[in-house]
Amino acid sequence: MEQRDHIVEELKAWAPDARWPGKDMPFHVPAGYFEALPEKILEQTALFSLVGTDHPYEVPAGYFERLPEQLLARTRNLSAEEPSSSGKIVSLFFRKIMPYAAAALLGGVLVTGAFIFTDQRRGGSQASTELSNITASHTVLSPENDLYQDISRKMQSLSDDEINRYLEENTSTETLEWQPEELN
Repeated sequence: MEQRDHIVEELKAWAPDARWPGKDMPFHVPAGYFEALPEKILEQTALFSLVGTDHPYEVPAGYFERLPEQLLARTRNLSAEEPSSSGKIVSLFFRKIMPYAAAALLGGVLVTGAFIFTDQRRGGSQASTELSNITASHTVLSPENDLYQDISRKMQSLSDDEINRYLEENTSTETLEWQPEELN
């Protein structure tokens, strides 16, 4: 209690105008309140006065004691009996054939894709053939190539005036449009 008193005194120093609770309990319960509570609730509830307090359904005496034996007896009887011929027979044909149908569909898609792809690669268009011929006839410049090294030496020997004069002579403000020849 000493600790609590110390805390309350400190709080009072910080906020002297606040209303701090005393040591006494602020709430109390009248004597006999909980003993009389169920009757008071039933009196105030209009629903119970309309319906009543009797239970409308009853379980037969000993029902839950006999239930496990009855369930076991029924399951034993069902497992011992032969399947009845009056039940509906469900064919599993579609379940058996579905994996094969899916595999056939996937195979068809793969074969069709391979056919289309290889047909285009064999020279399906004249434009792709001409492009292959053009790229095969031109040398690709790389640092290991003699042509590349020769061009690099010549570019380094050019002066700024020569480069500017070349750009002035060969630069155009017009937009160039490439018109391909008829490929048909």
